Amino acid sequence: MAKDAKASGSALSLQQTLSLYTPALVMALGNGIIAPALPVYVKSFNVSFAVAALAIVLYQAGAFVCAFPTGYLLDKIGRRPILLAGPIILAVTSLLIAFSETFEQLLILRFIGGAAEQMWMMARLAVISDTAATGQRGKQITWMTALNRVGDLGGPAVGGFLAAAFDVRIPFVIYGVIVFLAIVPSFFLVKESKPADTDRTKEGSGGKSDWGVVLAAVLSAQIMAFLVAQFCANVARMGFQSGTIILYAAYAYDAGPQQLGLMASAAGLLSLPIVFSTGPIMDRFGRKKVMVPGFFLVGMMAFGLAATTIEPAPFPIFVGMYTLQLTAQSITGGTMQVLGSDLAPETARGRFFAVWRMIANLASTLGPGMVAFLSDVASFTVAFGVIGVMGVTVSLLLAMVVRETVTARPRESAPP
Repeated sequence: MAKDAKASGSALSLQQTLSLYTPALVMALGNGIIAPALPVYVKSFNVSFAVAALAIVLYQAGAFVCAFPTGYLLDKIGRRPILLAGPIILAVTSLLIAFSETFEQLLILRFIGGAAEQMWMMARLAVISDTAATGQRGKQITWMTALNRVGDLGGPAVGGFLAAAFDVRIPFVIYGVIVFLAIVPSFFLVKESKPADTDRTKEGSGGKSDWGVVLAAVLSAQIMAFLVAQFCANVARMGFQSGTIILYAAYAYDAGPQQLGLMASAAGLLSLPIVFSTGPIMDRFGRKKVMVPGFFLVGMMAFGLAATTIEPAPFPIFVGMYTLQLTAQSITGGTMQVLGSDLAPETARGRFFAVWRMIANLASTLGPGMVAFLSDVASFTVAFGVIGVMGVTVSLLLAMVVRETVTARPRESAPP
């Protein structure tokens, strides 16, 4: 591993700020900017609601399809080319979406955009895993997640203003431009961090090939438990964060845009201090100290929301439970990525990411559909209850099967 790449592992270094936190913030801001414009733009193609939903589904599908080949290429050609290519492709597709002449063109570009964003995310996780010390990894990954939420808070208001004041295509142009500008410093600051001997058999791997190392890891009890936990965690997370709970509020309580916006913004603001604090706690006291109680709370709060749907509770009570649910979700934000980075075998990290992130993205794609399907064939009570079961399952798997990857570190004593 390059010495300068390893030296950049400090969570607050200039390189991390410009190559990790800034692009994460800009991409989240850009996604927020296009969020209010995308439905209106899609509707302008005169397609039905079910067909229009493909613009969202295919973005997630692009991330799912791209995960496996991206993981392989991270080991084969290195982290840096993937990290730089992803945002550039994302910027180009966003600009091209603004000039789409048909709905089919828009769908293809959304699919490519989802794949491109996944390329950047997986490359960043690989670079963090390569370069960050164990006591820094939790902070870097969870802070990146926290910045995603910061961008989500301000982006929709900006995008809505731009679409209303100028043109519905303008937010897509802005998104493309700011993503390109955000990645420019990475061309000068990011060094290749792939271990030099990743492409050949290691003495420590017992003669196994890279795929053999991954297969042996995946077949171990704790990695299998981790992957099942990852699947359940992403189903639970995307079941609520995809907007399903907001849609439920609109239908069950006839809540208007202002009420829904205030709900989301207030819950987001309350969760920010939590997301920024979980990383340091995980680095100091261990991953499971945050993850086990965090996912247990996610499950309990989902059961609470399910209870409010048996007989629709008063709106203020529903809002309170919704806020508690998102607060519980914020405790776990980015934590599975931290644990997965810890567990990835160093000799085949990219290939492990290929399997891991494909499973995670499959769950993210299925989560919203599962909630919609269960609410349609059964009830919202059942749908939210299943999410509760998912959250508790993750907590139990982490507590009972997956080992702790970080031991608690004692406080540094003051110099004499």
